[in-house]
Amino acid sequence: MEQKNANTDISSLEELCNELHRIFDSDSVNVDYVHHLMSSYKSNIDDWKIFAKFDRHRYTRNLVDAGNGKFNLMIVCWGEGQGSSIHDHADSHCFMKMLMGELTEVRYEWPSSSSGESTLQEIGSNKITVDQVSYINGKICDT
Repeated sequence: MEQKNANTDISSLEELCNELHRIFDSDSVNVDYVHHLMSSYKSNIDDWKIFAKFDRHRYTRNLVDAGNGKFNLMIVCWGEGQGSSIHDHADSHCFMKMLMGELTEVRYEWPSSSSGESTLQEIGSNKITVDQVSYINGKICDT
């Protein structure tokens, strides 16, 4: 599938959705190009405020675009001091773009069943600020 020029910026959330649909129409997706697309979109509250629903008790996941069966675009909203439980992204690719505020992601080593140890060990953390993109899959995290 032909990609847009790597120097092309995405100027709106609608344009980002359209380009994601186009590239995910293929069976092979260039992860670096998706990262570029997400990075090139600059947060504009007028684009996404209708999707940002907060709950004072817990974080929310708000669907922006159901994609074409190959991706979901969501706005995840955490209030100050809220978090999510420890979880993985096994067998999936997750791009996270900070639209407002900041987030600290903490990564843990998956416990080895052969060691008999069941305690999670922190292996790093990553602070994500406005317009930064983080990529997560079952094995890595990269900002």
